[in-house]
Amino acid sequence: MKKRLFAAALALCLGLTAPVLADTVDSVWNDDFGVLFTVTSNFHPDWGLYDDQYSIQTITGYSGTDTDIVLPSADADGVAIQAINDRAFQNKTNLTSVVIPDSFSSIGQNAFEGCTSLASVTMPDTIRKIGYAAFSNCSSLTGITLSAALEDIPQSAFFCCSKLASVVIPDGVTSIGNSAFWGCSGLTAVTIPASVTSIEYGAFMQCSALADVYYAGTAEQWAAVSINNDQGYNDALLNAGIHFGGQAPADPEPSGTAFADVAAGAYYAEPVAWAVGQKITSGTSDTAFSPEETCTKAQIITFLWRAAGSPEPQGAAPFTDVAAGAYYAKATAWAAENGIVTDEGVFSPDAPCTRLMAVEYMWKHAGSPDAAQAGFADVDSDAVDWALEQNVTTGTSDTAFSPDGICTRGQIVTFLWRAFA
Repeated sequence: MKKRLFAAALALCLGLTAPVLADTVDSVWNDDFGVLFTVTSNFHPDWGLYDDQYSIQTITGYSGTDTDIVLPSADADGVAIQAINDRAFQNKTNLTSVVIPDSFSSIGQNAFEGCTSLASVTMPDTIRKIGYAAFSNCSSLTGITLSAALEDIPQSAFFCCSKLASVVIPDGVTSIGNSAFWGCSGLTAVTIPASVTSIEYGAFMQCSALADVYYAGTAEQWAAVSINNDQGYNDALLNAGIHFGGQAPADPEPSGTAFADVAAGAYYAEPVAWAVGQKITSGTSDTAFSPEETCTKAQIITFLWRAAGSPEPQGAAPFTDVAAGAYYAKATAWAAENGIVTDEGVFSPDAPCTRLMAVEYMWKHAGSPDAAQAGFADVDSDAVDWALEQNVTTGTSDTAFSPDGICTRGQIVTFLWRAFA
């Protein structure tokens, strides 16, 4: 017993995670469905006390091949199982769904990390703790209902769960840890309770689609939340639309398009519907808009021309690489006549459209108005100043605009929608 306490104290002093010590290991056994689990008697991860009276049955491994599993609530002797141990299902890439029974109270560190096919997790309201990186790199996870008993969202809990579309953080959670949702590029909406007092570094980094934050408290309470935005790593959260005092709509409004790749909650859903309705653009097929596809110079000039009413140019495009029959021929001719594009000799229609290029085209179309200086460290541009003042776009951080960043089709129609709609 003294040796265990010394080991635990040493680990804490060194800043290490104390190892989970096993008392006994049951033989591998079969549940009613023929799924193989290893069940071990461990010290309760919620309490962290090295005393036999607190030992519980935990699942420590899985050797079955089923893709959809229901975890057993008791071992072969009928003793209740209460936890999933650290790394118990790590890198089980064939696993697609898991149902956790309500006898469980915790999920260990890295428990499902790297389960790249895991799309569905049913978590009971008895789960009080989930460990570091518990669902990290579950790249097929589209949604998860979190336990109402959770106390916090730990560091890297859902790191790079790129298909996670929305999440409701339950009331009672007080903190959202470092990198908790980092790289959740498909996340469009998050509901945050008023109980949250801190959101740590990079919690919503690279959540590029995050459009709506539903905060249960007031604007004054939101202002009091400690949000670590060092290096702009929570810009996605702070730049989203904040809705105070309520939950996300149970049945979100449809996007207004028939495109399978435009989710109703995506930040570009309404702009896409507007652009298609105004005949500014169409999909890349009958069922796809391809919002993440790179937008070319030919496309943005054509979109801008159509948004301006498709005015008839006085002559042909003055560029050797713009054929008379090209879909963008009139648009480039109009843009050249109005000083929107000033390329000499060639237009390079297939070149990607950059962020600076996009706002310069739109600014020139608006008449090159003056605007207050934005003060970005990586660009000095009147067009950028105007774009920020008109809420056409923002910087990629508090100090950077990233002028050479490549624009997607979803981003460009969003810029145009903000400027013209």
